[in-house]
Amino acid sequence: MTTPGPDIVESIRVFTPLGLALHDLVSDTRVVDGLRVDARPVGGGRMSHAFQTRSGAYAFRGLEGMRSVEMAGTGERPSIPVGHEFDVSVVDLKARFVPLVLRVPAPTVGLISQAELDLAGALAESVPLEELPVYLFSSATRILPAHIAAVRAQLADASSGEPAAFARLEAVVDPDGPGRRSYSGLSDESGTVVVPFAYPRFGAVPGAIASVPAAGTRGEPTLERHWPLRILVHYEPAVLDRPPGLPAATLGSILTQRRAQVWTATVGLPGEAFDTTLRYGTELVLRTAGDMQSRLLIRASAP
Repeated sequence: MTTPGPDIVESIRVFTPLGLALHDLVSDTRVVDGLRVDARPVGGGRMSHAFQTRSGAYAFRGLEGMRSVEMAGTGERPSIPVGHEFDVSVVDLKARFVPLVLRVPAPTVGLISQAELDLAGALAESVPLEELPVYLFSSATRILPAHIAAVRAQLADASSGEPAAFARLEAVVDPDGPGRRSYSGLSDESGTVVVPFAYPRFGAVPGAIASVPAAGTRGEPTLERHWPLRILVHYEPAVLDRPPGLPAATLGSILTQRRAQVWTATVGLPGEAFDTTLRYGTELVLRTAGDMQSRLLIRASAP
């Protein structure tokens, strides 16, 4: 005798209004451990903690003002509130990445991409924004693999002497050549920043990237390989949006900062770029010559 199954009296459709996957900018892999991800309405309100899905993405339920979307009812399409935005804070409990605050619209179908974050042109030069995930930026305390290049600096505001927090340091490899590639890092509240990236390939393909460089080519030993490097710093504190109680300025406001002035030496005038050389196997630490604290001095450009 077959036991009859239960009668379905009612079914409830539950919609998750916000989800995102977080990727490591160095390895381009999903970060699935050690993160605390929270969200609250822009302007303040109740904080909600994300739960992690089986795929390693972070999703939210119980967001303030989203109940009509989450609990739409039997067979109903969720009503879409107008103008709801949330500040999503991301803190790495393992200190591998700098804290981020993302201003995100909700509800959103599918995972958030850079298109929803309106980060046009900030991190990619040729990839459509809707294909780009949300990236995390390495912290200066992160231990990097030996085959990864690293450009480091302690940024300070030349006008006040204070740390230049939430600046974007851009390292441009082969800036005037066919292999031009650009990489970015964000400074933390102390002004410390690192920009990690793979060394350019040694072979004949300009600009191609290799995770592990080949042995020396073209008659030049591996440890003597070097590339021209141009350093640009984007720093404009007046445009930063730092939500009260959250660990950083919003990423969108950080990436809108204009190019700052940079001092290569304390004697002389600043410029808009710092031209130097990247050498294989040696981390590059940027300093303003003559600064007693080994900082890189910068200043926001005049409006």
